[in-house]
Formats: sequence, C-alpha cells, structure tokens
Amino acid sequence: MKNSTFLLKMKLTMILLVVAFLQVQAKGYSQMITLNQQNAQLEDVFVEIMKQTNSKFVYSSTMLKVANPVNINLTNVTLDEALELCFEGQPLTYIIDEDNTVIVKMKELPPPPVKGVVMDEQGNLFAFVNVMVKGTTTGTFTDEKGNFTINAAKGSILVFSFVGYQTLEVTVGDGPINVVLKGGINVLDEVQIIGYGTTTKRENTGAISSVKAKDLSKQPVSNFALALQGKMTGIVVNNSEGVGSSVDIVIRGLNSFGSGTRPLFIVDGVIINAANTNAVYSSYVHGTSPLGALNPNDIASIDILKDADATAIYGSRATNGVVLITTKKAELGKTRVNLDMYTGFNKATYMPKLLNTEQYVAMRKEGFTLDNRVPTESRAADLTNLSPWKENAYTDWTKYEFGNNAPIMNANIDMSGGTKGLSYYFSTGYLKQYDIQPGNPYQERISSRLNLSSISMNDRLESTLSVQYSADKLKPTQVATNIVGGVRFLPPNYPLYTDQGDFYWGSSTSFNFANPEASMTQKVSYLSSNLLMSANFSYLIFKGLKAKASFSYGNQGNESEKIVPSTAINPKSSFVSTPSSSSYFGNYSSLNFEPQLTYNGKISDGNISVLVGSTWFKGSSSNRSLDLTGFPGDDFMGSWGFANTVQLKSSSRADERFRSYFGRVNYNWGQKYYLNLSYRRDGSSKFGDNYKWGDFGAVGASWIFSDESFVKEALPFISFGKLRASWGVTGNDQIADYQYLNLYSADNVNYGTAIGLNTQYLYNEDIHWEQTKKLEAALEFGLFKSRISGSVSWYRNRTTDFLVSEPITSQTGFSSFVNNFDGTVQNTGWEFELRTSNVLTKHFQWRTNVNFTIAKNSLYKYDDLAGSAYADIYEIGKPLDIIRRFYVDSISTTTGYAKFRDVNKDGSLTSPGDLVTLGSPSPKNYGGMENIFNYKGFEFSFSVTCANQMVSNWFMGSSLPGRARNLPVQVLGNYWQKPGDQATYPRATSGLVSNTNIMQLTYANISNLAYNDILWFRLNNVSVTYTLPSNWVEKAGLSRASVYARGQNLMFYSPIDLGKDPQAQSASNGTPIKSWVFGVQLSF
Repeated sequence: MKNSTFLLKMKLTMILLVVAFLQVQAKGYSQMITLNQQNAQLEDVFVEIMKQTNSKFVYSSTMLKVANPVNINLTNVTLDEALELCFEGQPLTYIIDEDNTVIVKMKELPPPPVKGVVMDEQGNLFAFVNVMVKGTTTGTFTDEKGNFTINAAKGSILVFSFVGYQTLEVTVGDGPINVVLKGGINVLDEVQIIGYGTTTKRENTGAISSVKAKDLSKQPVSNFALALQGKMTGIVVNNSEGVGSSVDIVIRGLNSFGSGTRPLFIVDGVIINAANTNAVYSSYVHGTSPLGALNPNDIASIDILKDADATAIYGSRATNGVVLITTKKAELGKTRVNLDMYTGFNKATYMPKLLNTEQYVAMRKEGFTLDNRVPTESRAADLTNLSPWKENAYTDWTKYEFGNNAPIMNANIDMSGGTKGLSYYFSTGYLKQYDIQPGNPYQERISSRLNLSSISMNDRLESTLSVQYSADKLKPTQVATNIVGGVRFLPPNYPLYTDQGDFYWGSSTSFNFANPEASMTQKVSYLSSNLLMSANFSYLIFKGLKAKASFSYGNQGNESEKIVPSTAINPKSSFVSTPSSSSYFGNYSSLNFEPQLTYNGKISDGNISVLVGSTWFKGSSSNRSLDLTGFPGDDFMGSWGFANTVQLKSSSRADERFRSYFGRVNYNWGQKYYLNLSYRRDGSSKFGDNYKWGDFGAVGASWIFSDESFVKEALPFISFGKLRASWGVTGNDQIADYQYLNLYSADNVNYGTAIGLNTQYLYNEDIHWEQTKKLEAALEFGLFKSRISGSVSWYRNRTTDFLVSEPITSQTGFSSFVNNFDGTVQNTGWEFELRTSNVLTKHFQWRTNVNFTIAKNSLYKYDDLAGSAYADIYEIGKPLDIIRRFYVDSISTTTGYAKFRDVNKDGSLTSPGDLVTLGSPSPKNYGGMENIFNYKGFEFSFSVTCANQMVSNWFMGSSLPGRARNLPVQVLGNYWQKPGDQATYPRATSGLVSNTNIMQLTYANISNLAYNDILWFRLNNVSVTYTLPSNWVEKAGLSRASVYARGQNLMFYSPIDLGKDPQAQSASNGTPIKSWVFGVQLSF
C-alpha cells in the first residue's frame, strides 16, 4: 500500500512538472508583436521588440552602422516573423539561442571569384583545361588564353586536368592561382597492368587493350565479357543465346583447329577454368559460362594481353591471349559506402514475322498441287480441318517464343576505407533476370567479395588478401530443345490441346510435332558455386630488391538435374522414350603458388627492372552423371529412391600439374628507348617425359621519338609519339589430360565376376606443345596536346605443330587419336584506334573513341593436305572455320527447282566433290565507336559496333515452301510459283515425293541460299546519367547521388533482311537479348 501511494505521488509530480514546462514554453512563444515604423533605425526596432517580449538582443554598435533603415508594419506576429522582415535586405543575420536571446552578426559574403592562368611546361598558354572544385560539380574550362574564373571558397581544392597531362590539385588561398601542367598522367602515365607487374602506357612495349570500371558500369550485363563488345581492337565476343549462357572471347583469330582457342583468364592472380559447362541438358547449344560468376560491379579494370611481348611471360597458356581482371581495392580514409540498384526488362532484339494462317495454308496447298498429291490426315492434318485443327485458327508463335518482357533486378553495395595498417573493400551483389522465352526461365546470382590490404609501419612489408564467393542458379528454357528449328516454325494453326484438353502431338508418326507446352513440364535446374582466394606478400629486402609470394586457390562446383516426365514425351514420335531423370555433378579446383624476386635500379643513364619467379600449379577435376528410370509415376521423379534403375552414365577424375620458371628484364635509356626481354620454361603433365618441357619467350622494344629534340622542333604538334615492335614464342596445350598414356576404364562386359576393362583411346607418346610465333609493329601517337590520340598496329601470328584429333581407320578399334601436324595456321591483321576530344567548353564536352580491326585467318601451310582426312574440310589460304556448301546457281524458271553447281563434273550432286567455299563466320573486319557527351550534371553516351562477316539467314536449316513448318514473310514473292518466274528460292513442295524433291529438301536450305556476306551495324549501348548538384546531395547526408537509364544491345541494321539477328548462331537458336534498365547510385 505504501509503495502504491509513493508511485501515485510520483506520477502526479511528473504530470505537474510537464504541465508547468508546457506553460512556460507557451508563454515564451505566445508573445505576439505589433510594429509600425517607417525609416526607423534597426536599433530602435530592437528596443521596441524588447518592450513587447522577454527577448534580449546582443550586437555591436559598429555592426549596426552598415544596416539599412527599416520600414515595417506588423500586427500580432511571432518573434521569428518580425525578425525575418526586419533583417530582410540587411547585410546582417541573426540566431535565437535557448533563452530567447537574439544574437546579431554579419552575413558571410560569398567568396570572390578565383582567377588564374594555366600554362604547359614550355610556358605556352593552355586552353580548354578542365578546372573543378574537388568534391563538387562546380567546374569550368580555361579560355583560349589559358585564363579561368571559378567560384570557390578559401581552403577548397581546385583540380586541373587535361587528357595526356598530370592532374594537379591546388588549394585556394588569397590571391590568383597560376599553374603549370606537366605532361603525361591521364593516359600515358596511368598504371597499366601486365603479367606479374605493372607499367605505364608510356613505357609499355607490348600490345595491351584495357577497359576501366567506368566503362563497364555503363553496360547492364550479367557477364563482364559482354561489356567488351566493340570496345577493343582484335577482340571478338560471341553470345547469341539466353541469360546465363556461354560467352566466348576470341583474341586475334583462331590459332588452332585441334586444341582450344580460349584465352587464359586470371582474376587477381587466380587462374580461372573458363571452359563452357555442358551439363545434362542441351538448352544452350554452347553451354553455360563460368565467367558469369564474377560480378561486373567488382571489377576495376580488364586488360587484354595480345602480342608476344605481353603474353610470353605466361608461356604455354598464352597463345590465345591473356585476360587479366583486377578487382576493386580499398581506398584509405573514412568508410565510404556505395549503393547501385537498377531494374528493367529484357526483350528480343529481333522478332521475325512469319506467315499468317491464310498465307501458310495457301502455300501448303500450292505444294500439294504441284506434287499432284491430295492432303490426308496422316500427311497433312493441318489442311483437313479435322479436330482439333482449324484452318482459320492463328497463333503468333514468334510472340509465344520471344515476346515476353522479362524483368531484371540488380543491386550492389560496397564499402571501403581504413588506414595504411589495414584497409578493406567489401561488396555484395544480387542479380535476378528472366529470359524472354516461355516457362519463366531465369538466372539468379548472389556474390560477395572481400579485399584486404596492409602495409607495415616501416613500409617494407605489404600484404593483400582477396576472397570472392558466388552462387549462381539457372533455370534454362526447355522450349528450344524440343522443337526442331524453334517454336516459331510451328504451323500458325497448330493446336496445343485436343478437344478433351490433353496435349496434342499430331495425327501420326509421319505428321507429329513436339508440343511446347508439354515440353515445359520438364524440370531443369543448374547450380554453380565459385570460390576464389588469393594472398600476396611482398617484402623490401633493401632498396630496389623485393621478395614476393603469391598463393591462390579456386574452386568451381556445378550441379544440374533434368526431369523428363511422361507428360513431356511425344507418343507419336518414332523414337518414344521413357520418363527419366538425369543428374550431373562436376568440380574443378586449382592451387597455385608463385614466389618471385624483383629488382629495380639504375645502370649508367638508364633504369633496369628484373623479375625472376617460379610457378607450382595443380588443377583437379571430377565429374559424374547419372540416369534414373523406372519411376512409379511422375510425382516420384524428384527422389532417387523411387527409381527402379540408377545407371552411372559417366564418371571421371583427372589432375593436371604445371611447373614453370620465368624471368623478365626491362631496361630503358633516358626514358626514350625501352627494351623488354621475357622467358618462361613450362613443364606440363599433359605430355610425356620426352616432351614435358617447353621454352617460350619474347623480345619487345619501343622508342618514344616525340621526346627527341629534332621532333619537338620540326613537329611541335606531336605531343606524344612511340614506335614499338615485338617478336616471341608462346604455346598451347588445351587438350584432354593423359593423351600420352594408355588408360583403361571399366566396361559393362565382365569375365566371370571380374569387371572388364577397356582401352579409352589410342594414346600417343610423342604429342608435344603447339607453338605460336608472334610478330608485331605499332605506332602510338598524340597530337595537339593529345586532343587527338591513337595507335596503328600490324601483327602476324603463326602456329605450328598444332594438336589435332586425327581420324584413323576403324580397323584399329578407334576413330581417332591426338597427334601433332606439321602445318601452319596464320593470323594477320591491322588494328586502328582513335580518340578525340571534339569539344571542350565550360559547360559542354564531347569525346569520341573509335577502333577498327582488319583480320585475316588462314591455313598457311599443311603438307599433303589433299591426302589427309582434312582434305574436304580445310583449304590452304582459307580461314579455319570456312563454310563449304552446295552451290545453287539459279532457280529453274521452268520447274522451280534449284539448279546445283556440278563442281567436279560427274553428273551428280556429291559431297565433298561439289562443295563450294562460301566464306567464314568469323568477322573479316570489325570495330566500334563510342561518343560521350557531358553537359553540366548530365552525361550521355552511345556506342555502335559493326562487323563484316558471313552470316546465315532465315533459310538456314529451315524448310522449303509448302512443308508443314511455317516460314518468315521474306519468302513471299521470292519463291518460284509458275513457269517464267525469276525466283530466289525453290518452288513449294509437300514433302519427299521424288528423288528431286528429296535432293531439294536435303540440300537447298543448307546451300549458299542460306548465307549472306554482309556488313552489319549494332547500337550496342546507350547510357544517360544525371548527377545531382552537390548542395542538394549534402542536405540528404550523401556525398554523391545520380540517376541513370541504360540500354544494351538495342538494335541492329543489315542491308539485307536476314529474317534473324545476324549474331544468332543459327536460325533455330534463340535470339540475342536487348535490355533497358533504370537505376540510382548513392554514395555515403
């Protein structure tokens, strides 16, 4: 009871105190003021206000001398309202403290404009230099006489920059600012990543193309390789299927037709197994790409190493070039957080328009009429109007297959900061994007990265640690795998269901279709995980000598499952299968250790840099696949325990090892003459004892002729000029493991209770390294203070002893064996780069980047090609990937049949005797152009790519008019219909009626009629970004904020209507995807 009374008293006391406090506050703020004074002194107004309120004023009499007379007439206003009007137009301001005291002070006047002059090192006035107030969007440019004027407060920092010159920061003081810009840092002296080190663009003796994070960020791609399209010379990127599918990079052409053509991928020192993954399903013809596991937002730069000087340090794995990926590192200082989020949608780049039902049925009937046949249910149910077919029904199958607007969601957050003792960069990202095809196929990826750096107090020991993990889930579409040529080629009046609501498959085994709705009852999942770890340590032993050690580990795991229930099986097919489930498990891990010693010193008037090191590498791979059948029903197929039969379809395990020793010596004399020597000796477990080791190396040299006094005097407009050249030898060993050993595998044929063994392949103890000899010469230049800059390069690569799978007679018990051939593959080309600063004014800037490549790939030499198994596949002087087809000279104006060229004059159409070389799908010429416009806070850019190549058109793999498959509208008016017609395509036919019809159906749609050699253009990227003014952003507690809209792979132009996107690898594959996204970037 006593406690209750005490608590009641306390509550009443608190209530009374709160009421009293509110009364005091109300009294303080309820005092109203009435003023009516004309031409009064400000001090008199203060006195009147103090009479009407309990306020006090604190001020200096001297301060009031600059005050203006006051004219005021107010009735019953608050203190704040009265003061606001009193101080309006005054050079004074005020604040009110907690006890209602008004403190009067002078207004802070805006700082006077900062003026100054910018000159170059020769004392010349420097026009169009960019001047920015650091940390803000306030900026200007110097005029034609080098003068500038900018509003900046005392103590703020001005940043002076110009392409090709060192960026300079100057603190604003009391007087004008006159600066001298020194040549070189923006482009020429920025850091250039090379193998096992860094250099600068000025000092680099090799051929290296680079893309920075800013360029990558403009492109909304899930795989960084897609962002390289059209950005660099000598680089071709191929991708034409759905989200998450494979992406191939080819650097300076195909070097071999037997072993792999993939470049070497290295991420922060970790070697990536970039082989495309093909699991238990074939939704993507070319598999999926492990490169998609790397979040593009984490990448700081991508450097493509191309010539011998740049690649030879990697020896046996560098024939096809090297892709060095460097991720973002920590920035010292307080923690900074960046958030980037966007959403958008994917659409098809091209929607082929096909015949409507009326056009399709008319063409079908025309084929039967010309063949003198009558449509029946067994051969043409689509024309009989028998249920469930309806002659006037229509479905736009193109829209069904490619018409979806598939959403994209992407979010990335990163933070970095720290001190020299420990700095960090941490990021995490989430991506989910849907494919445009039916069934809601999608890719979902979660990734995280941690980079740590540390430098000891005495600056001798440096260490870094990098860890990246990503998990990728892919649900591919199952439509394209079950419809030959794609869903869009179904008859436009094809019914998905019977009248009873069941899946419709056709009327007979000779007239049946794979039902797309049924095919989507399959369940497919693909999971991958990627772990990359690297640790680097370096210790300065004494000035110039440093010891380094790098450790790296990578692990790539893949799992996939495909369930084919009874509902997805075509009962009308002549190849009826049973319900089944398939599973695949794969893993690849790598371990790498590289100790190194580096020395930097001076010899005479030159600088020398020496590197020696060694590599210990081990890679391990394992995979197995299972087939499960005999389930009691479709509902039980998700569990292995219900399978009646579990068969191990395949299983393998393999290890590969490398032991390498490498070195490099770089010497420059007077910072004008450079010499670079590199050497590597590799030992590989893929070759036998006699050929296990290979030697590779290169020499590169350059001369900066623009630094010669006679050039400066005679050609002063040349701000930079360099000649460079290189020659060297690299290698290739991209073949299966242990081809030199006689390996056995378990066989189903047993001897009693003993398990039988079977030879896996015919081994060859004498296989050895491929070798590629690379030669290059180049000119790099900068003109008019680098307002114009670029390069011209010529290269020639010759590969010998290429590793091939040589066909052999079946009497040996094998179909082929791996062997080295004494032949030569040659790649030659010219590469051009041009960068211009077109307009540089205070508020508007326009820059252009252009690159163009002329490339030629050929089989340069092959002894006794005519007598080899490749005589019908390759030609001397022609590309390795030539397209050889039957050739249609014309369409007969009398019969409407294709007239094939009889090349060997034997009176019949035979292969390979009548095949004609049409061309190559690899581009002969290709390039890209980017324009970047800046206006105040806006940045707008767009890039265009182009290529001249042989591409397939809609007719490739399609059908002749009249068959039970729909065709694009391009066929209308272009196929033969009556005697006298000058046609492009053969006449309509109902099917395999005669030998002539069979020949037409078999060969016409894979002849030259299905290909075009064209130059196409593509709007590859559009980006619009608006950066909000800094004063707006700071009020929200941010350091930077921007909004953007970006588009990728938006449209293409072809002078010939192909009926498909030129980058679609075949007419039956999916179409490339275009993307539009809208996002926001925030920095804290």
